Amino acid sequence: MNEPTLRQLRFLVAVADHGSLQAAARALHMSPTGLSLGLDELEHVIGAPLTVRRRAKGAALTPAGRAVVAQAREIHTAVTELSTIANQLHGKLVGSVGVGCFPSLSPTLIPELLERLEQTYPELQVEVLESPADELQARLREGDLELACMFESQVDPDLEFIRLMPTQSRVQISPRHRFGRRRGLRLAELVEERLVLLDIGPHAEATLALFGDRGLSPRILASTANIETVRSLVARGMGYTITMARVMRHDSIEGWPLVYIPLTDPLPENSVVVAHRPDVSLTARAEAVFASLRSIGISTGQIQNNPNR
Repeated sequence: MNEPTLRQLRFLVAVADHGSLQAAARALHMSPTGLSLGLDELEHVIGAPLTVRRRAKGAALTPAGRAVVAQAREIHTAVTELSTIANQLHGKLVGSVGVGCFPSLSPTLIPELLERLEQTYPELQVEVLESPADELQARLREGDLELACMFESQVDPDLEFIRLMPTQSRVQISPRHRFGRRRGLRLAELVEERLVLLDIGPHAEATLALFGDRGLSPRILASTANIETVRSLVARGMGYTITMARVMRHDSIEGWPLVYIPLTDPLPENSVVVAHRPDVSLTARAEAVFASLRSIGISTGQIQNNPNR
């Protein structure tokens, strides 16, 4: 019995992705006639029609075609992974891997990650997406990302995560502020001051919840999704913000100084984590990214062991 070839399966996936023989043929750098013949051969091997080809309306998949495409994509992933393993045996890691990161973590996590990976795997391409946690998790589920860095409190129950390092909530404030020389602050002391809110999805919700859970209502001076705008407003002495950033930056983009004061309220524990789908094994490329992220945690002396890992 004949079996489908990888080439034939690639033809069918191209038609599914591009919606017509002409567009698929252009993407594959071949003629529509050659592509059509390849699809005919695949349908003969499968024993069922896989496409409905209409000159004016493009090409559509039959139910059998959709089932074969789903399997073909898995086969393509497996073959790609075999190539990766072969390269690893020779000390190489090539190809691309999608990694997401929550915006407030990205400036102090992604540059170090990319530098480490470039030194170890110079041919590995890391495609970074900076987005709110809900978008990152949606892209994980869709398979566009393999890993996403965010806070533990943001991870949905259907995803698994690996803890990298704990976080501590601090008040970011100007040293010229009346609280600028304090060694600790309570949330109740801040309600009369002006809050500059970093308005990025769950980060803003978590900040407001710190007050709301204690029956407090902060005075909000401004809300912005731009972390540099937050720093500049705070550094000018116009208010304060609450941050869980891994690295404390001690000046704004304008050069005004900033200080960080720990919150002394008992707060829920939180960590920086790497989230991933539990039903999909990490590729060798994603494992390399995770190993580098883990090294970053170890280098700061903050890595946490996770019994689920």
